[in-house]
Amino acid sequence: EAAKGFDHVHVIDSTHISCGQGLIVLHAAKLANDGAALQEILKEIERIKSKVKASYLLPNTRIFYQKGFTNKITARICDAFKLHPVLGSFRNKITVLGVRAGKLEKVWRRFIRRHLRNNSRIDSRVVFVVHAGCTVKQQELILEEINRNKKFNQVIFTQASSASVCNAGLGSIGFAIYNK
Repeated sequence: EAAKGFDHVHVIDSTHISCGQGLIVLHAAKLANDGAALQEILKEIERIKSKVKASYLLPNTRIFYQKGFTNKITARICDAFKLHPVLGSFRNKITVLGVRAGKLEKVWRRFIRRHLRNNSRIDSRVVFVVHAGCTVKQQELILEEINRNKKFNQVIFTQASSASVCNAGLGSIGFAIYNK
């Protein structure tokens, strides 16, 4: 409603959060810098938002449980077996896609490998990684694993917002790519 008061502001539902949304914003900004007309940008965003694939790996279920996204039994089982939830955006909702077991850094490697396994369907121009409090060494590990599985022209790392950290926890990573 607030955007209606401005001719140059348009609100678009990207159907994504965090890194998926970041990837769409980057594409829109590139189109604008290339001189694309507003209607062309809006049409292109509608076309590509279904081609963005984004997943998130949480270090544990503690915050996920506190926010009411999972029940107490599931949270306790995940904590007892040191399971890390994998989330995705599906029809404008955050959905648990599965869980991964093991030490967080090994789980990150398997998470990235699985995310990049359909190599031929992935657009190699850009991958967008958002992280919550990862050290430089951990970011290097993530980058190394990305490069081991797929060569991208550009790998963008960004730190998660404080709101994302509050909803996901320190050590969370999000990973977004375009499918062809």
